[in-house]
Amino acid sequence: MPSEVHDSARRWAKRFDDPSMGSRGQATHDAAREGADILPTLVEILIGRAELGHSFNATARRGAVIAMRNLGETAAPAKDTLVAVLGDEDAVLRLEAAAALGAMGAKASAAVPMLAERLLRADVPGLDEAFELAKALANIGGENAVQGLLRALSGDASLHGQIAAISAIPQLGSGAIVAVPRLIELWRTSSNNRLRERCAAMLMRIDPTAADRAGIR
Repeated sequence: MPSEVHDSARRWAKRFDDPSMGSRGQATHDAAREGADILPTLVEILIGRAELGHSFNATARRGAVIAMRNLGETAAPAKDTLVAVLGDEDAVLRLEAAAALGAMGAKASAAVPMLAERLLRADVPGLDEAFELAKALANIGGENAVQGLLRALSGDASLHGQIAAISAIPQLGSGAIVAVPRLIELWRTSSNNRLRERCAAMLMRIDPTAADRAGIR
């Protein structure tokens, strides 16, 4: 690892770890203004080199991911690093990694399988994370991402995954119509009233005729 990258990582990590929330936010925006040139630094903060004493704390790592999110599709060369972060033990870091991948749009299509898998898993710890996973799939788009959202509407997904997938469907635009049969099935078969209410509301929003035919008023 070039020493200049590590020196840069230490400088930026210090800014991302500032006691002031406002200063931390400014640091993530300043980092994004550096463009693609800062990606090696942000990746180094994320993955570190613990065996060489090059590891960084949780706040600094979160700052690096937020900076990547601010970079949008410019951060696409770092998508593999962010995919790995989806399995991190830090829930906030996982959430931000999903958001960063979603901000890349179609350039993050390689991340779809992991995003979809995380959305399906019953041990996703919080609804916020599930929302970011579903939003990322919708933002990335493409057939595989749509299928990932549809699978999350199945009975195999966690409740959080199902709710998040329903909420992300409008982001598909005209493509949201493909979710209608799965939403009707979930509305008919689920024993969870909250989930059924969300299905009904979404159906009446994207296809009122189909909702009426299914008996949803």
